[in-house]
Amino acid sequence: MGRTVLLTAAMAVALTGCLGGGTTQANRGFGPALFSREAPSQVSVREGAVTVAGPVGYCVDTRSSRLKDPTAFVLMGSCAGLSGRTDSANDRALDALLTATVAPGGNAPVEAFANFFSTEAGRAALANDGDPAKVEVFEAQTIGNVYLMHLQDTGLSDVETLSSDRWRAVFSMNGSVISATVIGLRGHNMGSDRGMDLALRFAQRIQQASGVAVAAAE
Repeated sequence: MGRTVLLTAAMAVALTGCLGGGTTQANRGFGPALFSREAPSQVSVREGAVTVAGPVGYCVDTRSSRLKDPTAFVLMGSCAGLSGRTDSANDRALDALLTATVAPGGNAPVEAFANFFSTEAGRAALANDGDPAKVEVFEAQTIGNVYLMHLQDTGLSDVETLSSDRWRAVFSMNGSVISATVIGLRGHNMGSDRGMDLALRFAQRIQQASGVAVAAAE
């Protein structure tokens, strides 16, 4: 029972929405420059246990990320926008923000996430403001050792540039519970399949960058 309680608590910490005040800065990564130098494409957290990296075109917003916190938070946006370059055609195609939370949590089996998200505590962990009533899960599936969800969270409705749609890939490795999240931007219709694919690719990039083999779908 004690181990189950600790695992549930670790999941809740890792999965709770952590955007806070950094959202505005990250959105500028799709427009005006934040930096005059190249933004990093990856960053290590939790004393090097996990390296967060995104798909091609995404870089780390180091000003908005919290890299040294016990539960690390990484915000990623357009490399071109964050580095102050003129957007290329590829960068203009980036229609989402990416976030990753990395918390200590052991190595939970993927089945534990499916069980957790069937509870009110699991839905509360998915909500940016902790209110499970504001979250609706449309689709969930397991691919390899990654649990994927397409959900809607109305807790960010006051942020004009963000859609309430998001896609989460949750997995554990190297003693950490990781939530890799794709947040849609208003005015960009990603579609469920593309959002799920981007979330999966984000999770796999983190696994690869952290030296963990990517498990194939069963």
